[in-house]
Amino acid sequence: MKKLIPIALLALVLISSCKEDDTPDTTKTETTAEKIQHTWNITSIMDYNFVGASTTLDYIDTFDLGTNATIDFRTNNKAYVNFDGDMDTTDYQIVNDQTINFDGDVFTINTLTATEFKLTYAERTDTPYYDNVLIMNR
Repeated sequence: MKKLIPIALLALVLISSCKEDDTPDTTKTETTAEKIQHTWNITSIMDYNFVGASTTLDYIDTFDLGTNATIDFRTNNKAYVNFDGDMDTTDYQIVNDQTINFDGDVFTINTLTATEFKLTYAERTDTPYYDNVLIMNR
């Protein structure tokens, strides 16, 4: 009997030590809003202009951004835009993981990583059609 008690205790210790780890998973996936809410450097803004109501490329307009062009997306759904020292504030709203309403226009989120953010607005109501592409990094 004396030998059974230590063996039973040892078995109990072994069973309890084999229990799954109760440590919570600390890895967290960022939401689209959390990914966007930073100050982004605007690297380019281009308009791809099409022939009439088609998607046949006519010409590309590239915008002069000046120096230090940025957009700062804040948690209050305001974006603070700086083009060459000219500041402007506009509203934005995350529609879903692929779409953002920015200053009243619905943009497709083409790329959103920790370092790159690319948006496209496709004008298909009025002619000529065009795509406005905004590329940012940080």
